[in-house]
Amino acid sequence: MSRAILAAKNGLKSHFPNPMVGCVIVHQNKVIAQGITSPYTGPHAEVNAINQVKDKSILSQCSLYVTLEPCAHYGNTPPCANLITSYSIPLVIIGVLDPNPKVAGKGIEILEKAGTKVKSIRLVDGDHNIDCKIDGFGSMALKSEFVKKA
Repeated sequence: MSRAILAAKNGLKSHFPNPMVGCVIVHQNKVIAQGITSPYTGPHAEVNAINQVKDKSILSQCSLYVTLEPCAHYGNTPPCANLITSYSIPLVIIGVLDPNPKVAGKGIEILEKAGTKVKSIRLVDGDHNIDCKIDGFGSMALKSEFVKKA
């Protein structure tokens, strides 16, 4: 997950108004792809990571780590949760549940209904929890500021 967080941080400010998201795909304990959210109207982190995998047949043997719950609605792009299930990725580890009412657990629901095992963890970066909040521009994002761990 730390690699996904680092990828998201590297995309800081290029993603606006989309959330700052990082995604890493692991096969046989090796990172084989990573992606970040593209500028507005572009592909999300999960799509960018999946597109980097040359042999898509191995995705059914991979784990996908993503800092924010995969989206579950049609906007400028189709739902990332549907894309993940289309490749039968067996395990998805999510850093933060998406507070956006259009998602808010629906991405996890899509994944689980398709047979994907989902683990949700609270992101921690060093001594800080990473918080997902609505910023001053109305964008729901992983903030670049951190909240001290309780």
